[in-house]
Amino acid sequence: MHSWLSLPLGIEPAAWPSGLALLEAIADGIIAVSFLGIAAALLYLYVRRPGRGLREGALLSLFMLLIVACGLAPLALRFSPWLPVQGLEAALKVVTALLAFAAAIVIWRLAPHLLALPSRDRLQAEIVAHLRTLEQLKAARHQLLRELTHRSKNLLAVIQAIARQTASRTRSVDDFLQHFSNRLVAIGYSHDLLIADDWHGASLRTLIERQLSGYTDRFGEHIAIDGEDIMLKPEAIHNLGLALHELVANAEKYGALSTDAGRVAIRWLFSDDVSKVELVWEERDGPLVIMPERSGFGRAMIETVVRQALETDVTLTFPPEGVRCVILIPACQVAS
Repeated sequence: MHSWLSLPLGIEPAAWPSGLALLEAIADGIIAVSFLGIAAALLYLYVRRPGRGLREGALLSLFMLLIVACGLAPLALRFSPWLPVQGLEAALKVVTALLAFAAAIVIWRLAPHLLALPSRDRLQAEIVAHLRTLEQLKAARHQLLRELTHRSKNLLAVIQAIARQTASRTRSVDDFLQHFSNRLVAIGYSHDLLIADDWHGASLRTLIERQLSGYTDRFGEHIAIDGEDIMLKPEAIHNLGLALHELVANAEKYGALSTDAGRVAIRWLFSDDVSKVELVWEERDGPLVIMPERSGFGRAMIETVVRQALETDVTLTFPPEGVRCVILIPACQVAS
C-alpha cells in the first residue's frame, strides 16, 4: 500500500513513465542523503564546539532526530513494498509528527530570546565601538608609559641630588646611610599616597599624618593637625613630603619632638584671595631654639627646593620658643 500523499491524484505508479519514476527515486535518495548529511554536520559542530552545555545538547538532539526522521521517510516510502516490517512507513510518520510538534513548541518558546539577539548592523556597531575602545586604551597606555618614564627620570634626579647633598653634609658612611635612608622613606611615603589614587594627587592631611607616623600616640594633645582636607597634585605632594620630613627630623633632634612636653601645631587654610593655601608648622614648649650658624640640607630643601619647585614663598624662622615654617601652596597645585 502506497501513501496517497506521495502519488499524483488518479495516477498509479505502474502508469508513470519509467523516466519520471527514476527521477522520483533519485530525488528521494538525494533528500534522504541531504537530511542525514545535515544531521551529521550538526553533530560534528556540537562535538567540536567548546563550552557546550546540556540544554544545548538536548535541543540539538531534538532537531537532529527530526532531521533524521524526515530523511528516512522518503526511503521508507520507496522501499516499503520490499520491507518485511509492516507499518514502518506509518511509524516513521508518527515519530516525525511528534518530533515536529515538539520542535515547533521549542521554537515558539525560544522566539523571545531569538528576537533579542543583536542584528548584523548592531553587531557591526558593537565591533566598531569595541575596536575604537581598544585604540583609546592603547593610546592611554602609551601616554601612561611616557608619563611613567618622565616621572621616573625626575625621581632619579631627585634621589641623585639628595644623595649628593647628603654626602656633602655628613662626616661618616653610617651617618650618610642613616640620613639618606630616612629621606628615601619620606619619598616612598609620598609615592604610596600617589599610587593609591592613580597618581591624580593625594590628601594633604594624610601626607602630614604619614610623615608623623612615628608619633601617632601624641596626636591630639601634643601634635595638633587642623585644616579642611584638600587634595594636592603630585608635584606638591613630592616637595611638601620632603619639606615635612626635614621639619620632623629637625624637631626630633633639636625641637619640640625631642621632649615629652613639646608641642607641634600644623594647620592650613586658604588665603583671603583664595589664590594660595597657607601651610603653617609651629613648635612650642621644646628646647630653647638657637639660630643655626649654617644652612644644612634640610633648611636648603625647605627654603630653596620647595620654593623653586612650587614657585611660591617659603618662610622658615627660628624664634626662641620654637621653629616656625610657613609654606604658601599655589592654588594651581590643589587638585580638589
